[in-house]
Amino acid sequence: MANLLIALLVTILLVTQRARVKGTTLVASWIWTAVSIWSIAMVQFFESSPEVNYCASVLVFCPVMSTLGARRPQNRAWEFITASLWIILALPALEVLFARQGESFDVRGLRSWFFVVLIFISVSNIALSRFWISGILFGVVQTLLVSEFLPTWIQFSMESSATVALVVAAIAIGLACFLPVTDRTGRSGIDRIWLRYRDTFGGLWAVRTCESINAYARMQDWEIRLTWDAFVSVDGQPWADHELSSDSELVEKIHLLLKNQLRRFVDDAWIETCLKRV
Repeated sequence: MANLLIALLVTILLVTQRARVKGTTLVASWIWTAVSIWSIAMVQFFESSPEVNYCASVLVFCPVMSTLGARRPQNRAWEFITASLWIILALPALEVLFARQGESFDVRGLRSWFFVVLIFISVSNIALSRFWISGILFGVVQTLLVSEFLPTWIQFSMESSATVALVVAAIAIGLACFLPVTDRTGRSGIDRIWLRYRDTFGGLWAVRTCESINAYARMQDWEIRLTWDAFVSVDGQPWADHELSSDSELVEKIHLLLKNQLRRFVDDAWIETCLKRV
């Protein structure tokens, strides 16, 4: 029963924060998170077989995989890849459930190391944003759920590891939901858009977007670059909209470039909301 209560709490947190993913391509990741939490809680409640428990546990890798493909126009088709990842990870247990009933399943070799890679990607993506504590905790959740299937030197045993994982997941999501908003009142509108996008989609997409914008800026010989924290001049000095007011055409082009990059991930209403918030 405790597992179901934790899942209910996590669901309430996710629903209250639904506005954060509204207008973005992260709705699928939001759904995958809820599905994985409830699947883990339900198999624990019904004390399902190890095979079913394993199939539910590996769902925890789907939200991050969904995020990695959250760019229009391929974001919807990408969910088939996300589902395929789950099938690949769950295949040893699925074979026992449907083809080799009564036998035990085993997860060794490359699949064990694949878990390590997925955990590293998950932690890295979130930890590069301001939600880095939640990112580390999410990596702990994944490790707890698949600990016995990791390479031997990483394995560890813990009673009620699934319940502990659900508790840690609730803490991670709770911290992300209630983390105080960073004071950005002194930042330019374009910086606020960039920083919110970076924190929402994580480090991997932010790096790719930053590289794309800077490549275009160099090609156009613009005296501006995008860093991890802000737009700056080529000599590294802070840049704000009003500093280039004498060249309003360049300001407009830079705004248009950023918005065109972000429209693959968010809608115009999301961008306008960034300009109104601190």
